[in-house]
Amino acid sequence: MEAWTKTLAFLMLVVVTMPCRDCRQPVLHRVGGGRYTWRLDVNFTDWASHEIFFVGDWLYFGFNKYQFNVLQVNQTSYENCIDTNFIKNITRGGRDVFNLSKAETLFH
Repeated sequence: MEAWTKTLAFLMLVVVTMPCRDCRQPVLHRVGGGRYTWRLDVNFTDWASHEIFFVGDWLYFGFNKYQFNVLQVNQTSYENCIDTNFIKNITRGGRDVFNLSKAETLFH
């Protein structure tokens, strides 16, 4: 009987905690570490390595639209800082958001 009680308690715990994983609220990640704009001295690869991203989260890009842009590029273009033949231009007004709608590696 005691083994059955422990098994039942474990199963109840799993049922209660698993739905909470799915009800996680999306997070707004402020790219580059600044509250409203990215810091000029930030290493974006290093910044991203300290963040945990989930599908449904948002990336917030705050920047001076007259000096910078946000482009989605492939890995080669990212590593070589090439801004031609980009995949998508995220730039709209300097306070732009991008939804992480699926699990994939992105380069901006």
